[in-house]
Amino acid sequence: MIIAAAAWFISALMFIGVMIYLFKRKRLTAFSLIFYLSILMLVRPVIFLLELDTPLVDGAWRDFWPQTAWATLLGAAWLGIFGTFYYFFINTSGKLGSDFLPAGPAHPPVTAMMLISLIATSVAVIGTMALVMQEGSVARFMVNVKIGKAYAGLYWIREISTTAAILCLYGLLGLRAGRQTLGGVKSLPTGGAVFYGFLILVCLMMNYFWGNRMNIALFSFAALISMHFYVRPFRLYELVLIAVLAAATLQGLRVLRGSFVEEIKGLSNTVLTDTGVRTLSNSYHFTEFDALSLAVRDAGKLFDFRLGADFFNGLLSWLPRSLFPEKETFQIGGWFRRVYEPNKVNGWPVTVIGEWYINFWYAGIFLGAAVSALAAATFDKAYEKISTHAWHAVMAPMFGFFFFTGGVSAGTPQAVFLTIVPIGIVCFVLQSITSIARRKVASRSLRLASY
Repeated sequence: MIIAAAAWFISALMFIGVMIYLFKRKRLTAFSLIFYLSILMLVRPVIFLLELDTPLVDGAWRDFWPQTAWATLLGAAWLGIFGTFYYFFINTSGKLGSDFLPAGPAHPPVTAMMLISLIATSVAVIGTMALVMQEGSVARFMVNVKIGKAYAGLYWIREISTTAAILCLYGLLGLRAGRQTLGGVKSLPTGGAVFYGFLILVCLMMNYFWGNRMNIALFSFAALISMHFYVRPFRLYELVLIAVLAAATLQGLRVLRGSFVEEIKGLSNTVLTDTGVRTLSNSYHFTEFDALSLAVRDAGKLFDFRLGADFFNGLLSWLPRSLFPEKETFQIGGWFRRVYEPNKVNGWPVTVIGEWYINFWYAGIFLGAAVSALAAATFDKAYEKISTHAWHAVMAPMFGFFFFTGGVSAGTPQAVFLTIVPIGIVCFVLQSITSIARRKVASRSLRLASY
């Protein structure tokens, strides 16, 4: 236990130090990536140290402290390798591959952006509500999605609502009035705030109908980061108030989801309504650390290393199942849980560190951290005008949370097609409209000058 506590302390100092470094230098993609990973790596060990819970699986551990310490140190090693490579990549000359990333205008055409945001939100609503109507109620749809996994092949519809929310935030911060400052604070028009605020709430509601609260939490936190740097810095008491309200809201949504389960199942579902530490840890994905600990203990012993199988499946993930019905999922959590509990449907994600470890042993820790550092540096090179460019202010943290889930993973290829490509298409449209508008202005100026 003492060794586990020391390992946690060392890891916590490293994570906090790296996050402070990245935040101060406005490297928001890398900051968001590391922040996400730090939650998974640091929260659960504290719960163990306070003796509030024990790791998954009950009865499978004689002494879990060595694995807890080793998993924590692997997280520290990952961070050390990531930080070293990131520092090298971010300070090299050139733009790496950042020129291939979507680059929207600092202030998009107002009418076009509003129309695009409205269309994207409408598509998300129509797609989700069509399935809700097919089930007969939101409650039944949510239960079949979350527990029955009945729509596992249609999660891309849910991702449309996430992408639409991101575009709406960009539209809000990119309003031309946002360039005006009052006492150093950018002002955002009330009408635009109401329009985009309503659309964002609708998009987050669609996410919730899919039984997902994680995306709501991640979007909200990323939006706060964007506004902190682009609009004005938040004061400490504001952050505390926002954190309390956010926690209360997320817990309320969780209880509401539990009541839906009771309504459909006709009985109390303790998995979704219990407020115990284990249930809360499952709900907020903290138990990914438990799965990582199991992977560190059993990979190569209880089961063979997967030798890249999950990453190969990830490369094929963007292909529709109708065209490739025999393809396997890249999501390792379901397979991993069934190693221990063969009859379970829901999975145990193992963190991005666990994915690389299960596939490539210790070499995966080095390779995964290095590749993640290169990718994060590429995004931060592309989106470094955080305080003056609305596109950079929004996309840097959003991609950090939604494209990377702690690093480059087996699901990254799918994220390219679900996140990067749609946003890139919108970016191309906006840049084209902006370019046409500029040419018209230039042409008009030349005609006036000729008279």
